[in-house]
Amino acid sequence: MCEIDKTRLFEGITYIDPAFVEEANKPLERKPAHIIWLKKAGALAAAFLFVVAVLFSINAAFPAFAESLPLVGEIFRQLNSIGSNAPSYEGVVQGIGVSAGNGQYEATVTDAYCDGNYVFFGLRLVAKDTKLLKMETLYTEEAVEGHDAPGWSISINGKGAPGYDLPVFTRKGSYFESNAIRVNLPEGMGTEETIQVEAFMGNLYGRGQVLSTDPVSLCFDMAMNTRYNQQEQVQNVEIGGLELQNWGCSPSKLSVTLAYHYFDIAGVYAHARTDGGLDLGEDTHENGGGDFGDGRYSFGDTALQECTFVGPPEGTKTVVITVYKEPPADRAAGSAAFGEFTVDLETGNVRVTDSYLEEGFTHQSITEYARLQAQAPQPEMPVTSGVPRG
Repeated sequence: MCEIDKTRLFEGITYIDPAFVEEANKPLERKPAHIIWLKKAGALAAAFLFVVAVLFSINAAFPAFAESLPLVGEIFRQLNSIGSNAPSYEGVVQGIGVSAGNGQYEATVTDAYCDGNYVFFGLRLVAKDTKLLKMETLYTEEAVEGHDAPGWSISINGKGAPGYDLPVFTRKGSYFESNAIRVNLPEGMGTEETIQVEAFMGNLYGRGQVLSTDPVSLCFDMAMNTRYNQQEQVQNVEIGGLELQNWGCSPSKLSVTLAYHYFDIAGVYAHARTDGGLDLGEDTHENGGGDFGDGRYSFGDTALQECTFVGPPEGTKTVVITVYKEPPADRAAGSAAFGEFTVDLETGNVRVTDSYLEEGFTHQSITEYARLQAQAPQPEMPVTSGVPRG
């Protein structure tokens, strides 16, 4: 049996530590420079921050497009990833080696894994057409104008997947490798021992041009591995009206369900990290959790919000979930947190903690905040469809 490099599928995919961003934004105090150069550096820094803000706005609205951009696309693929720590779990990543192709390229499913929540798989693309090798990045679109065939579709055991990533291929010398492609399992399909995945790729783009519309279909079988999954109900763990009711953990994701007095259509903002300080990111708002624009709640109701984060690596003992009033861009020392919960992954126990106080945040009761919001004049807000935020 060939040896599988389990880390290759998710190589480099993780969250960017905010400490690096904070360090990058500090003024250049240690290196002397003439005033004229400092002025130019300040202007360049301002221009850089503006470009970064625009790029992150594009990523929020059109993540597949942002991931296809040259140079910065890899960063966005890292930021948008769930499942980045899966290779640390023994036996979850499986070698596949199924190939199919057309006259322009051959695609191979290199390796994959399924934990009962998602399927992840990687693709390697070897070009036969020399014009493909002139590209640094290749990607697919949902459809091509004038062509009836879908650009990309996934089915599992014959059922269409309810959600999936579009592949983005990055050149690695003489071939291309995709991002780790995430596929949501169809409802009720989380206990099978084996599943069959069929991926249909009907187009290939590069530099905004259609390079191929000759379809390629890849079909492979794989085992589902749920032995690392945990799901726990929690009772009577709350602070100031913020309650953690249950939590779940798998190699791909960490999730918690929060209950609190409704106060706003945006819900709360949550962040997770491990006991060792590894950043598990902000709540991804998967499936619209925390986006209450559909009018389901009114003041006085108890809102339920599922928060989802990157799954912790194997061996993690505890994770810390901190719930804030503001989104990350608006947080600063002195702003408020609604509470914090530390989850013991070994015992299943959850306790209230307050490490955010050491970081300069204050605590505010979510019940009191909801009461104040209910008394304040409310603007007229149109009812939306509850589409998840980017």
